Amino acid sequence: MQAESRVKEWERADWIEDYLAALPPDQQRVVQLRFYEDRSFLGVAAQIGRSEGAVKQLLRRMLTTLRARIHEEALRDG
Repeated sequence: MQAESRVKEWERADWIEDYLAALPPDQQRVVQLRFYEDRSFLGVAAQIGRSEGAVKQLLRRMLTTLRARIHEEALRDG
């Protein structure tokens, strides 16, 4: 049972990676720094040379884009 669970986790990870790869480069970078490298909003802002508010806005846009793509795919797949 644990092997099945691992495979499902990997499949979800691949699926998410595909969606993230389709994002604009600035949004990809913010996701990488914030979630993969576990940096604070302030740390991400310092790394990319933007304000903390700009980083939060980029993440909001990214989430909106991902939700829309997921919704479109769900409708298409029925």
